[in-house]
Amino acid sequence: MFFKYAEINSFYMERKWIEEKVAICYSSTTTYSAIDFPWVCCVLVVLAIGTQVAHMEDGKLEPTSEITEELNLCSEDSVGLIFYHAACKLIPDVLLVASQESVQVFLLLATYSLPVSTGGLAYTYYGLAMKMAIQNGMHRKYQGGNCDPRIIEIRNRLFWTTYTVEKYDIQVAS
Repeated sequence: MFFKYAEINSFYMERKWIEEKVAICYSSTTTYSAIDFPWVCCVLVVLAIGTQVAHMEDGKLEPTSEITEELNLCSEDSVGLIFYHAACKLIPDVLLVASQESVQVFLLLATYSLPVSTGGLAYTYYGLAMKMAIQNGMHRKYQGGNCDPRIIEIRNRLFWTTYTVEKYDIQVAS
């Protein structure tokens, strides 16, 4: 649902990449290190955003009274908040890694926060995404010759998404 409803006008990540990461999460033999925290955080926030747009999916089953009772106890919003809070616990580690995935994390956190937070938290996340992108040199043309052209294109798209969304949202907010 993330790619169908949330990532329609901006680039956050390749679908194949996130699907591979979700598959790794479901692997029972996976052990995580600090370098993995940014992509784990990406997975959590994508799931949280998915709960925000879940109501847009057609063909929902008509719930019985038992199912309705269970859904009231655990709504899509509360599930999304669980994913969001789990992702937020990883923010210090994401900041330490300061990678391309870190930029993605803050873009995703901002996207999740826009409809939820009225205090401007999304703009803080957009600012962090931009700072991380600049720190990683995404604003400059890649000069090395040993990087896969696909990775260079992803970095370019990620930077321009960060730049465009941050500038647009700041103008809308003022």
